[in-house]
Amino acid sequence: MTRANPEDRSSATQAAAAPTQRGLFAVLLVALAARVAYLVEQPSFPYFHKPETDAWLYHQAAQRIAAGDLLLGHEALRMSPGYFYFLGLVYRLFGDGPLAPRLLQVALGLGLCALVWDAARRLWGARWALLPGLVTALYGPSLYFEGHLLADSLAAFLHGLLVWQVVRALGAPVPAPVPAPVPEPRMRSWFVTGLCWGACAVVRPNALLLIVPVVVACVEGCRGSRRLGPALGAVALGGALMVAPVTLRNLVASGEPVLLTAHGGLNFYVGNGPGATGTFRVPRELPAAGGPAEQFAAFHARAEQNLGRKLGAREADSYWYARTWQAVRAAPLAWLGLMLRKLHLFWNARELHNVYDYEFIRELSLVLRLPLVQFGWLAPFGLVGSLWMLARRGALRFLGVFNLTFCAALVAVFVTDRYRLPVLASLTLSACFCVRELWLAFEARRGRTLALAATGLVLAGVFAWPVTVNKRYEVKYELLGDAYRRSNQRDFAEWAYRQSLEARPQHDASRLKLARLYLAAGARPLAIEQLRTLEREASAQGRTAAAAEARAELLRIGAAPDAPAR
Repeated sequence: MTRANPEDRSSATQAAAAPTQRGLFAVLLVALAARVAYLVEQPSFPYFHKPETDAWLYHQAAQRIAAGDLLLGHEALRMSPGYFYFLGLVYRLFGDGPLAPRLLQVALGLGLCALVWDAARRLWGARWALLPGLVTALYGPSLYFEGHLLADSLAAFLHGLLVWQVVRALGAPVPAPVPAPVPEPRMRSWFVTGLCWGACAVVRPNALLLIVPVVVACVEGCRGSRRLGPALGAVALGGALMVAPVTLRNLVASGEPVLLTAHGGLNFYVGNGPGATGTFRVPRELPAAGGPAEQFAAFHARAEQNLGRKLGAREADSYWYARTWQAVRAAPLAWLGLMLRKLHLFWNARELHNVYDYEFIRELSLVLRLPLVQFGWLAPFGLVGSLWMLARRGALRFLGVFNLTFCAALVAVFVTDRYRLPVLASLTLSACFCVRELWLAFEARRGRTLALAATGLVLAGVFAWPVTVNKRYEVKYELLGDAYRRSNQRDFAEWAYRQSLEARPQHDASRLKLARLYLAAGARPLAIEQLRTLEREASAQGRTAAAAEARAELLRIGAAPDAPAR
């Protein structure tokens, strides 16, 4: 008998791995091409040069961290603590210009594509890894939010890392209904899983609830053995090591034992208090609480006013939790209806925004207008796949529980487009599982399985059908014009204000801002023309406040009003 040459075995292994490597290379090449194209386009948008709302707070905090202020003041942290320090490290290493963080977030996007591809390969082989890899590479909201200084692209990567780690630990799925044991992971794997879970929570605090699917993974991995307790302990230790520095920072800086952030009560009230709509809103009793900084100040001040004493951040947060539960107990059926609405919104194709409107910017972007993958394409297959996975074992059951737990964590507060982004990896794998099972059932001519799955997809498709939303494009173009004006892009600001007036000629705010933009640019005749048009049309249509404001502006610049005062 001849002995095989080690070099021959190595060559055979490399030859077998070549198609697999080509698949990953294709996924990364497509992902990189899409991201580079959008990165080239981004400087034409104002948020690239001057961050606003949430991104502005992250930008300011990161500048302070880069300058050495590691504690960030003397209050408990809010928003996403992990992203503060991620962005601060970027600024420390590369400066606080607009390009470096976006390049790194593009790298995170590429990393997420690789994680999804490899998780699918481990579950179903290289043949079925290409589909979820390409879906992740061409997911439109992912490209969009990688271009913002927001925590969502980092959160999506870390959630994908957690999913990949568990799939890697549990190995290939066990075909149902065969109860064969899954290869038992080592304690080191559970410790790393805990680190990944803790990192997710530091960036997105509601990821603490993902302990549920992580425990399910431990149960699946330790089935038939007595190592469940040590596995859970290793997970808890890894998670604690990630969360503890933030808790310690809150305790040292503010004197309050806040686990991660001190704005959970605020979000809970926004999503469940009186007047809640299922998505982000500005409460009627706090009309000035539009931006995050204003929200934190207004909610804290109102809690102190109602309780009649000074409050710490933790006490104020607890007040809003208590007030929300009081409203829920007063009208439990209405709250149940609200929860069902939020469940609908989570699986809905509509991208509901609270900071930047993806659907609006998509209409202005050449790259985002391409036929990229949208949430509404994934949702029906992902929902059916998640429910289907619950009947399986190992990593598949983990993925199903992961998606449903993530949904519950978001439905508990409110639903927005960017808050759904971290579920991309697990939802894509679930959708791929659904497609794969349908294909296998078709090949095996399992008519009953096909009929049940088709029925589920039809129902899920109806559930995902976009809800009707009044986009109010005149307001969106007005806000876009404001952003262009603040970033000194006056030509783009003029274009945006004119688009606003084209969407609704009676939108007085845009006409007044367009006139002021002309005045600032020294184009006095154009400004006078816009002011006189505003005065004339507003007077004729009974909009007295707008007419008076236009008349006052004309008098201020020494131009005669076009219509007599009424």
